[in-house]
Amino acid sequence: MLGQGNFGTVHLAFTDPTKTSSFPPIMAVKSTAYSEASLLMKENDKLIELQGCPYIIGHYGDDDNIEDGRAYYNMFLEYASLGNLGDRIKQHYTDCGIGLPEAEVRYFTPLILKGLKHIHQHEYVHCDIKPDNILLVSSSSDSSLIKIVPKIADFGLAERLKKEGKTDKPVYLRGTPSYMASESISRNEYKPHSDI
Repeated sequence: MLGQGNFGTVHLAFTDPTKTSSFPPIMAVKSTAYSEASLLMKENDKLIELQGCPYIIGHYGDDDNIEDGRAYYNMFLEYASLGNLGDRIKQHYTDCGIGLPEAEVRYFTPLILKGLKHIHQHEYVHCDIKPDNILLVSSSSDSSLIKIVPKIADFGLAERLKKEGKTDKPVYLRGTPSYMASESISRNEYKPHSDI
């Protein structure tokens, strides 16, 4: 198991190398019981819409299965072999007694902002941007240099932008309180600037 959240459990999965597959050899599978899968299905639909940006976690499809007589819904995602930004910050603090070096902050910030721009251009607000939802994927541009690509993940709380003048608002707070914008807490407002 790679992790667990409000909308499912994430496991590492390997495809069978003896069979032809459109899936990568290693991926993450986010699963939940089918009876509780409506939110994960909505997240799946959002990720389909948001593909095409190198700073959004890759999405390979969805499926269902039955295990021990219980039905499960599964969403297939890109595997972030380097973990998440939250763990990287904590590890650096443990090792060095400080947060991320300024050079890493300067490297990650514009890439994450490009991912947010893509989300906002598709008329969504993520609603839960935090270090734990920024996954780190390795990619090599040549055989000797490994680059880290930050990718925004966990779209379970993402919401479509409301049209101006429309007043229906969520009936609950969306996000992790310690990372939420003040206007989201005080006015239940979720707009692109709330993600920043």
